[in-house]
Amino acid sequence: PAAKPQAAASAAPAAKPQAAAPAPASPQAAKGGHAITSATIKFSGSTAILHLQGDAPIQYKYIVLPNPDRLALDLVGAWSVSAPAVPSNRIIEKVRVGRYGQNTRIVLDLKAAPAKHEVVKSGEKTIEVRVQ
Repeated sequence: PAAKPQAAASAAPAAKPQAAAPAPASPQAAKGGHAITSATIKFSGSTAILHLQGDAPIQYKYIVLPNPDRLALDLVGAWSVSAPAVPSNRIIEKVRVGRYGQNTRIVLDLKAAPAKHEVVKSGEKTIEVRVQ
């Protein structure tokens, strides 16, 4: 019977899976293997432009949602993204980044419903979100 507690004690290397628990985050990021290498907000007249440059071709979908007003941009797959700083302006309140299912979601929290918006590819690895 003493061997059974020892066997349970040998299960104590469960500390190894705990130590390995942070590791899945790395393989997940490496699994997608993609990164947005540049995320910036600039302005052209009354248009706010979120410029995203990736290290691979970017596939995306987006939706504009009310209450609160926001534009959600879903990048297909796992992407490493840092939310850009938002300069003082009258269009974008803040930018948030998170996961949405298997995709990476970038949310532009807007100060009001957009008068006009579009998401365009400006290159194979570059997209721009334009909001007025």
